[in-house]
Amino acid sequence: MAFIVDVFAQRIVGWHASTCKDTDLVMIPLRMALWQRHRDGHPIVAGELIGHADAGSQYTSIRFTEHLDLEGVRPSIGSVGDAYDNALMECVIGLYKTECIRTTVFHADPYRTIVDVEFATSGWVDWYNNRRLHSTLGYVAPPSTRQPTTRPSPESRNPYKSGTKPRALQSVRNRKRAFTRAERAKVLEHADSLARTATNPRTQCKWAATADLIALMAGTGARINEARLLLWEDVDLDAGRVRIRGTKTTCSDRMNTLPQWLVDRLRHRRDVMLGWEHPDPYVFSLGFPQEHVLPNGLRKYGPNNVPPGDSNLGKWTRDVLDGAGFTWAIPHTFRRTVATLLSEAGVPVAVIADQLGHSDASMTMSVYLGRDPLGNKSDIAPFL
Repeated sequence: MAFIVDVFAQRIVGWHASTCKDTDLVMIPLRMALWQRHRDGHPIVAGELIGHADAGSQYTSIRFTEHLDLEGVRPSIGSVGDAYDNALMECVIGLYKTECIRTTVFHADPYRTIVDVEFATSGWVDWYNNRRLHSTLGYVAPPSTRQPTTRPSPESRNPYKSGTKPRALQSVRNRKRAFTRAERAKVLEHADSLARTATNPRTQCKWAATADLIALMAGTGARINEARLLLWEDVDLDAGRVRIRGTKTTCSDRMNTLPQWLVDRLRHRRDVMLGWEHPDPYVFSLGFPQEHVLPNGLRKYGPNNVPPGDSNLGKWTRDVLDGAGFTWAIPHTFRRTVATLLSEAGVPVAVIADQLGHSDASMTMSVYLGRDPLGNKSDIAPFL
């Protein structure tokens, strides 16, 4: 079970029950919460809304953190040992278990299926949001606090919150900028330098995979999760093409032509991987064999037939961007860069949309073409 709570109003604005702890467990309530906020007439101002969470793999996953960036929500995950970011949710979960799950108020019979849990939870959430009295609100129900107002910052309410902020809050991400060619080259050079200077073989393999994955995003505009799941069977280096099996829309499953510099890079990676003791079908595998514990307690190692973890790749990509000096950038910046470079070359927007896997070319134009309102526009002045 995952909940999202409006801290100021003490309202549950999103929840989802699932039988598995995957990323959708937290993505679905996030979308519900964002929809509810817009419906109530409180659009998000980029950088002002903060999303507090613990360091669970779902909340640090690429899909979740990218969605926060795209929506303009600043993530906040506390350091090990503190509970500032997650204490409130622990209290809500405790109330949920005490008032809903462990009673017969909202469901008289035993919980046999997830449908039973959802039915009881819906009744409890309705009561929690509309009739339950909250001490933090002066013992009134949440509806009386829904009028628009300025929410005090966590620091002003809790003096212990001030101090060193999590790295994610130290700079505001820019969701409109694209890299210049020089900036893109600087990111790739920094990524390659991490692989060259690593002394531990596993560390070297990690940074090499990260550098090559960033190169694929920079050369094709692929989403980071699309790149992570890329299989060698979908790469034709002789023809210089790659099939990117996106899943967002029918247009996401697409065939892209690779620039020659990226073909050479992937060919080198393939040659290196062919020399591994455990060949892997995934292009950006780390080459670490999967461990299996046998019934007799012995261990055996076989091919690592699972894709590399999205949380780790997201963190390593973040480290590369920060280390190269582009703390404002996010993985989607590479998509905007590809769109912007193609647009500057005169490529039609419909073709750029096909390259990125967009079903709606207008979104490509309005969202993914890099913009710089404060930039130098001297080259267009003569036409005015």
